[in-house]
This record gives sequence, structure tokens and C-alpha cells, in this order.
Amino acid sequence: MGKAIIYQKFLEVAKNTGVPVKKVLDMFYVLSSGEPVENNELLRRVGVARNSLNQIKEALSSLLQPPSKSTQLKEDSQQDVQAVFEANYVAGEELLHGCKPNTPPLGAGRTSFLRVSSSMKGKWLTVVIF
Repeated sequence: MGKAIIYQKFLEVAKNTGVPVKKVLDMFYVLSSGEPVENNELLRRVGVARNSLNQIKEALSSLLQPPSKSTQLKEDSQQDVQAVFEANYVAGEELLHGCKPNTPPLGAGRTSFLRVSSSMKGKWLTVVIF
């Protein structure tokens, strides 16, 4: 399976589940190392509800090992998933590491998120400042 096909699957799953594309990408970025990740750790790192995580896992089960306490990519899909992520990809949990301690995370987080969010490609953005 190619990079474009897997990315298209991620987009389709995001659309069908209502989970932002960035969250789906973050989940598979975490899993791209090939190591098993406990489900609770995956929930914490990606920041989605358990139900959403289960929906993503069900929809993309062809890329994952059979369900258990941990989630892991199948060996044959690991390289394809890694190919989706370019060298400059920043996972959601890493976005706030560069923020100053007194910076409100809402503003800093949203700014960083919008800068790297692939779900914003080709979309217009209206910013309202109060």
C-alpha cells in the first residue's frame, strides 16, 4: 500500500468518525515506531475519547495487530505508515513544549496547531480576536 493510499484512508476515517485528521495522524505517528503502546497511554498522548480511539482502530484494523491491551502496527504496514510522516511532522503532544510557562496554552496551542495541522490544507480560516 502506498503513502497516498494510507493518507487517503486517514482522511476518510477522520471524516466518518468526526475525529480531526490531526488526531488520527498523531495516533499513527505514535504507533509508527512499531512498538506496542498501551491503550491508556495512547489515549493520553493523542487526546481523544476512548470511543473515538476504538472507532479509529476498528476502521483501520487492516493496519493494526489484533485488539488487546496494547495497540501495535502490523509489521507489513509499518513502513507504509512511516512514509506518511515527513521529517517536519510535529505530533500534538509536542506542540506546547516550546511555549513559555506563562503563555496561555489556548492561544499558543491553537497557533501551533493551525501552523502544522494537515486538516487545514486548502481551507479558508477566519480568525476572530476579542
